[in-house]
Amino acid sequence: MREDAEVGLPLLKLTATDEDDGDNGRVHFMLCSQPDNSSTTEMAAVSVDTGWLTTAATLDYETVQQVPLGINKQESLANAKVSARQPWTI
Repeated sequence: MREDAEVGLPLLKLTATDEDDGDNGRVHFMLCSQPDNSSTTEMAAVSVDTGWLTTAATLDYETVQQVPLGINKQESLANAKVSARQPWTI
C-alpha cells in the first residue's frame, strides 16, 4: 500500500458466511483495538454491512510502519449475539 494513499482507499473485502436464514444469517463486521495499541482503529475503517476495510486516515510510514487491528465478526441472532475476533496487521 502506498504511503500517499487517499483516505477511503479500499484495502480488502472481509467475508463470512452464516447458514441461518433471514436476519439471523446476517454477518456484521467491526474494528476493535488491539490491547497494545488502541489508536490504530483510527487509521482504518470497516463497513459494518459490506465488510470493506478502507483507510480512515492519511498514512505516514515514518510514524507507523504497521497497523495492528482486531476485526470482529458478529451474527445477529434473535436472543443472543455470536461473535468471533481475528487479529490483522496492515
